[in-house]
Amino acid sequence: MNKKVLIVFAAVLALVLAVPLIAGLAGAPPPAPQESSTPRPPDDAPAALPTPPPQAPPPQVQQPLYTPPPQHAAPFQFDANSLTGTGWQVNTPYGTVQIFLEPGGQLVATHPMVGQVTGNWRVAGRQVTATVSAFGQTQTIACEIRGDQLVYQGRPVQRIR
Repeated sequence: MNKKVLIVFAAVLALVLAVPLIAGLAGAPPPAPQESSTPRPPDDAPAALPTPPPQAPPPQVQQPLYTPPPQHAAPFQFDANSLTGTGWQVNTPYGTVQIFLEPGGQLVATHPMVGQVTGNWRVAGRQVTATVSAFGQTQTIACEIRGDQLVYQGRPVQRIR
């Protein structure tokens, strides 16, 4: 083999390997000394411990101020099934009456002067009718269903259960 070819090959190989290394060293600027706002101690003073770099505050998560409620297909509307097991307090001309709507159309009504009596209730369209008999008299209270409320004589009835 010719020594000239071998020398040229070795020179080209060295050049190919050395060029990226030299370019990397030549292109990178030397690290700059950091300027400090504190005065520099004299050379004969004892060396001070380096201060740690300031900690970055933790990232803050932006919380939405208001999230609208999900839209439903239709607003809630009481019916015979959803009224079962509920209790209501109604102000009547005869005083405050508490009515508990039980399964099977049965109800238990409580009045401060009469005590506890049983009766019946039913739903017809948007109207709930409660009927009780006490002391030979029958009393009927009819309320209108308005979404998730019962309304008696234009006023919302207070739900107690």
